[in-house]
Amino acid sequence: MQTLYEDIMEKVQELLRKPEVPVIGLLISVICIIGALFSLKYALPQQQEVQPPLKVEAPTQAITVVDIEGAVQKPGVYELKAEVRLIQALTSAGGLTKGADRYYVARNMNLSKHIIDEEKIYIPFLTERTDNIETTLSSVRINSATSSQLELLPGIGPVTANNIIKNRPYESIDELISKKALGQKTLESIKDLIEL
Repeated sequence: MQTLYEDIMEKVQELLRKPEVPVIGLLISVICIIGALFSLKYALPQQQEVQPPLKVEAPTQAITVVDIEGAVQKPGVYELKAEVRLIQALTSAGGLTKGADRYYVARNMNLSKHIIDEEKIYIPFLTERTDNIETTLSSVRINSATSSQLELLPGIGPVTANNIIKNRPYESIDELISKKALGQKTLESIKDLIEL
């Protein structure tokens, strides 16, 4: 059984063999070719429209929320990156205040530990100290203490600690003033907490 297309093409060829209708034959063949192309186009399966790939969003970075209170410059609740360490959390809160009990922090808190989500961090004030802690702190030796140990003393920051270290050795506590490592007021506040 012949297809419609083959049938039409045979008739077109018969018409073209007749000398009286060459122009009509040419016109009919052009129309047939165009018709055949259209039928082929619709007979072929349609290509499916290509969908753009879905946007894959990068996973959001995990956060840790902590409550930092007590003797810090800016107490409050902080959203920090996951795996943050205690020292970084305290830095986010502006660091310790002058009234912070640095000795307690050094003795009881591991600044390198990872904090956990929903953790409460409390830095005590010097005024919260008990007497037995005061007497323990008197072991800070100005001739051998590290900068970190000196910074545990009230009113001593990194710059003052470095001044104390730079002017060593000291033969008496009063040399802290004569060597301009400390002022009189600061020395009075720590005199009972230091030794040579």
